[in-house]
Amino acid sequence: MVIQSLSIVVPTKGCMNNCKFCVSRMRKDDYPNLIGDTTDYGDYFEIEYAKRLSFARDNGCNTVMLTGQGEPQQNMRFIDKFVYLNGRLDKPFRNIEMQTTGAGLTEEDVKQLRDFGISTISLSIACLTDINVNADIINSGHNVIDIPRLCGWIKHYNMNLRLSLNMTDMLFLSEGNPNNDPKISSIFAFCKRLGADQVTFRKMYTSNLPVWVNGGSTKQDEWIKAHELKTGKHGATWFDALNSYVKVLGKYLDTLEYGNDRYSVDEMSVVIDEDCMAKDCEKKQALKYLILRPNCKLYSKWDDKGSLIF
Repeated sequence: MVIQSLSIVVPTKGCMNNCKFCVSRMRKDDYPNLIGDTTDYGDYFEIEYAKRLSFARDNGCNTVMLTGQGEPQQNMRFIDKFVYLNGRLDKPFRNIEMQTTGAGLTEEDVKQLRDFGISTISLSIACLTDINVNADIINSGHNVIDIPRLCGWIKHYNMNLRLSLNMTDMLFLSEGNPNNDPKISSIFAFCKRLGADQVTFRKMYTSNLPVWVNGGSTKQDEWIKAHELKTGKHGATWFDALNSYVKVLGKYLDTLEYGNDRYSVDEMSVVIDEDCMAKDCEKKQALKYLILRPNCKLYSKWDDKGSLIF
């Protein structure tokens, strides 16, 4: 088994955000949090959790993604525990990435994450150019995220900065551009000014529910249908245009384990991700990721308990 990454689900009580395109809100997950309370079982669950970390490492996985149904920074204590367990492995993970909208992160938080050994912060962004529009889409309330300032902190503490761009029709608002039809080069130039080391363009996931479940869609599905960035000039899809731009003006670097090509554009690593949920992984020779839930079990699918691996 070859695995591109291990997604660590950081347990939280709810989420400080309410993203209009949130995958987690399209379904109900009921995995118990066993790693969060080991009082009655001594260190049993910590041992079980560490076994799953080792399993991923033994199968060629080198990268950890800290993610979850809430913001990982809502549970810094758990991240500290993960770092402790990882450090006790025979072959600890070295490449550790945290995926976040950045909501509520302070400069001190960024420094603490650096001290924990987090190597990359991946910022999920719905609008690059207007922090208030971005905040409205993720519905963070008072947690308006000053993206340029946050990026500055990440770079100051010598961490890798990944921008994970959700392809909304508000991604690149600018004066004189009421239809939001920017040149792709403008998006890359903006990312470069923010200091991005890596840029991932993400097609937003829709649930594709059968019609007898919620009429075939969720509230998030409906928002995505209304606001997904679908087409550019001459009717071409944005992903078609992006692929052409990257292949012509970028430099091919390598192919990730799961199959996505990686390019260098303006000295930034670029990946175009049209399948964030890895729905067709059974057709590949590798798994895009494994998911380690707080119930100390490994799965290969986010939305199917039948995908239990170990």
